[in-house]
Amino acid sequence: RETDCEFWATVFASARPDVAIEGYHTLASVAELQLDPRTPGARRLLRVLGGSDYLARKILARPSLCLPLLDDAIPTSDVATSLQNLLERENNLDAIGAELRRIRYAEMLRITARDLENAPVQETAAEVSRLADQCLQAALRALDAKSGPSPLCAMAMGKLGGNEVNYSSDIDLIFVYDNQQRFDAELHEACTRKVAALRSLIGNPT
Repeated sequence: RETDCEFWATVFASARPDVAIEGYHTLASVAELQLDPRTPGARRLLRVLGGSDYLARKILARPSLCLPLLDDAIPTSDVATSLQNLLERENNLDAIGAELRRIRYAEMLRITARDLENAPVQETAAEVSRLADQCLQAALRALDAKSGPSPLCAMAMGKLGGNEVNYSSDIDLIFVYDNQQRFDAELHEACTRKVAALRSLIGNPT
C-alpha cells in the first residue's frame, strides 16, 4: 500500500497525470521493459511521461529509449562514446543524420529525467548546450570524412555561446574560414556547400 501511494503521488504530481498513467499502462505491456511500479525507475518514467508530451510521444514510438531510466540511478552521459562509435561504423550521411536524432532523443530523455528530479537549472542548461555542441562537432566530422577537411569553424552565439541552451532554444551560429591569401572563390563555394550540408544533416526531419 505504501508503494501504491508513492506511485499515485508521482502520477498526480506530474503536469499531465492522464498522459502519465496512459503512457505507463501502454509501456507496461512491452515485455522488454519489465516495468515494476515499486521501483524508482518506474516513478522516474512516470515523471517524464507526465512532464513532456514531446518525449512521451518519442518513448511510446520507441520504448527502448527509456530502458536506461529504469535503473535505480540515472546513468551518466555516454553521448561522446555513442557519437564516436557512430562515425567509426557509418559513412552514409542519411544514416548518420537519423542516428544523430536517436542519440539526441536518448540524451534529452536522460537530461529531462534529471531535471524532473530537481537537478540545478544551470546543470540542465549546460548539459543541453553540451549535447548541441557534441552533435554539431560530430556532424562536421562526418562531412569532413565525406568531402575532405576544410578550414571551416562554427562559432556559437546566443544561448549556445553562453552555455545556456534550454529545451526550446534554437542555436545561433556564425561560420568562418581562414584564408591567408586573397579571396578564393572556389574555397568560399566549398565552405558554403559544407554549411548547407551541415544544416541538412542537423535539421532535416528523418
